[in-house]
Amino acid sequence: MRPECKEAVEKALGRKTPTNYRNRISLMYQRSQNILARTDPDWVMKSAAERAEAIAQKTASDLSIQIAKNNQNIARDAVLKAQIEAQIYNHPKLNPIQALMRKIAYFSDQSGIQSAEKQAQALHSLWMSRVADVFTKTQERFGMSVNKTMTDDIIRVMFGGKSDNPEIMAMAKEVSETLEEMRLAFNRNGGNIKKLDNYGFMTSHDQKKVALTDQSEWVNDVMQGLDRNQYVKEDGSLMNDAELKTVLDDVYQTIATNGANKELKALNQQKKTDAITPIGGRSKMANRHQEARALHFKDGDAWLSYQSKYGTYNETGFHEILKNHIQRMSTEVAMMQNFGSNPRLAFETILNEALIRAKADPKNGQKHGALDREAHRATSMYNTLDAHTKAIDSTLGNIMGGLRALMVSSKLGSTTITTFGDHASMKRIGNMLGLSYTKSIAPEYMKQLTQGKYRDEALRFGLGITEMSGSVSRFGDADVVSSATASGRFNARMQALASATMKISGLNAVTAGAKRAFNLVHMNKLAEMTRKTSWNDLGEADLKILKGNGINESDWQLWQKLEPSKRDDGTPVLTQNDFFNVPDDVIKQFLPPDKQTSDRAIQDFRYKAAMKYQTHIFNEESVAIIEAGVRERSIINLGEAGTIQGELGRTLFQFKGFPLAYMFRMGHRAFAQNDIKSRATFLASLLAYQTLAGALIVQMQNVANGKNPEPVFTPDFFGKSLLKGGGLSFLGDIMSALSDPTGRSASDFISGPLLGQSMKLGMLLTGMGNNIIEGKESTRMMEIANTLKGNIPLQNLWYSKLIVDRMLYSKLQNMIDPDYLPKTQQRLENLGNSYWWDMSN
Repeated sequence: MRPECKEAVEKALGRKTPTNYRNRISLMYQRSQNILARTDPDWVMKSAAERAEAIAQKTASDLSIQIAKNNQNIARDAVLKAQIEAQIYNHPKLNPIQALMRKIAYFSDQSGIQSAEKQAQALHSLWMSRVADVFTKTQERFGMSVNKTMTDDIIRVMFGGKSDNPEIMAMAKEVSETLEEMRLAFNRNGGNIKKLDNYGFMTSHDQKKVALTDQSEWVNDVMQGLDRNQYVKEDGSLMNDAELKTVLDDVYQTIATNGANKELKALNQQKKTDAITPIGGRSKMANRHQEARALHFKDGDAWLSYQSKYGTYNETGFHEILKNHIQRMSTEVAMMQNFGSNPRLAFETILNEALIRAKADPKNGQKHGALDREAHRATSMYNTLDAHTKAIDSTLGNIMGGLRALMVSSKLGSTTITTFGDHASMKRIGNMLGLSYTKSIAPEYMKQLTQGKYRDEALRFGLGITEMSGSVSRFGDADVVSSATASGRFNARMQALASATMKISGLNAVTAGAKRAFNLVHMNKLAEMTRKTSWNDLGEADLKILKGNGINESDWQLWQKLEPSKRDDGTPVLTQNDFFNVPDDVIKQFLPPDKQTSDRAIQDFRYKAAMKYQTHIFNEESVAIIEAGVRERSIINLGEAGTIQGELGRTLFQFKGFPLAYMFRMGHRAFAQNDIKSRATFLASLLAYQTLAGALIVQMQNVANGKNPEPVFTPDFFGKSLLKGGGLSFLGDIMSALSDPTGRSASDFISGPLLGQSMKLGMLLTGMGNNIIEGKESTRMMEIANTLKGNIPLQNLWYSKLIVDRMLYSKLQNMIDPDYLPKTQQRLENLGNSYWWDMSN
């Protein structure tokens, strides 16, 4: 800024201004100048003085809006901090650090605190349900691949093109409206993403592809596809090639360095001015999503052309880009809604204050070590949740991720059988909620397995979204960070194999069916209860469930005023969609008088109310159908993806997330009951259901493996049933290993599949087999055959592995070692087992 301009600004403001403040005004002035030159049709006809006045007016207006936005964020952040402190310091059972953990990750102990993790899942389900048709209608081969012709046409329409296919037009509109809905939600919670008049779809840059390309080549390629009308000079005339290249040179530097050039520039500026940012140099989450809007493509074909050479669209696909964007936005909005515009700073500040206060209390003099561990766990949970908002790219991460995906494709083909264990927890939690398993949940589950109209109906309500996006995105589009590297391409191929396994084995279908069935029955009960029961008339069990999930009387009164959705058969279900269909007059009844005329306040209330309801639904789902969440992953992962520590943790604990989550969820829910009798009743009934489900699993696995069903009324069978039916299944795996005819040991499960297979391969490469490790008679060729057999993708599918094993592998093993069958048969007889399909046939 020139000296005379500096004096004019300070005179207008009536005070001295720091350099960084003046620089910001200068940038805003330039931006206003550019916008007016593009959008004002009379700009060319105006004199220099008229232009200067118009630019000054717009700059002043934008600055006032920005100042108001900043002040609003400051005030809002202070309110949110006070609300969190009131919640964690006044909790009747938990210390402040423990309560803060539950603000981040889901715990099943009915603490009354809703987590940002589950709120993000609620938002994700809402926005994904808006675009569910895009995922289901553009899939091919039963979800194994994506119709790229259709997704290309959707892109073209989003950039202003036309299509003769009305479905394409409708899907493009759905995606555009959902992207705008997310932008507005982000801004309501402190963000500042500007609306672009020519916005089509997110530009997905592959940083490595760009960095590996010469800058001049990239600039020349990009220029051909840009909308030149978006690049104008201050006098309103279009930029010439040289001027536009100057702009694109800076864009190239930003993409190629992944934004590091901007950080360096800011650091150098800070050194010059000795300025200290109010947030310690960290960027606010509220300032994200503004940097990727510098390239304005003239149409969809130009965007597709850029993606083919410098983007990730051709490798990851439309589904993956859209799914990842919704995942990031839902997580960021949930975090900002809980912690403010700079969630990490707020979290760390609150955690540090809570830790200091706790240590300063003489009563905790002997607990400092425990408090430090709790604070570390809370930080680990926050980092795990925050990882959903960013991608980590590294060669190590790609290689290890690909190898773990290989383990999925070769080891989990028969996991579908073990999902019968879900029905034990579904029945137990259903009993707590007053839901009949035999009359309601099981029949609904059978309907959901048929897919078709039942699946599509549930998707409209935001149910089974994870499996829907996984069954299409992960199977049709490679899960790859950067396609420019060999490690990235390896990761992509392995992820595709793993995804195919989950789909072909039916695991996705049965998991999604269980979730949809349980949630639909639960939502039907809430629809009926809210029609006929007031808050004061609710039973003790219902109140405990509702209050344990953070639901209060005001929430219930709002639910009573909603009009429940109707299923195709006329059954009422209370869904998150109902919050957006209720008239504004109903919402106003729950707002303070000064906000009842604000459209922004009304819309914000709708979102928060819908999110709170859906979080309640997902909380109970997470105990009935268990999967590892943020809490469990923060323990298992040990560190960030792509780091040695993080990859080691993910490798050692692969496939162990479920049993860990099962023990945590059921243990917390049991001890959340009021007295010892209630806790014992909960655990005893769960044990009974779990054992029955485990018995079914054991016998089905026997049949699938060619074995005869085992005698039922024996201690051995009871023990196997107990271990197979729930969270102790990893002990059942160890027991199975001890009776495995291929010679596996318990260490294979303790060390993790990847490390166990690597150790075995290492022994083979050095000329030694398991005979040296375990003292068994074997040959090197036999060990190689067994190792290859166990690591071939898709070879372990529950409905085909026995046929393949008998028709191919057994004969191969016999050719390598004629004594293989007799030794295997002898070992089986020693263990009391027998085959209904003999290995020699």
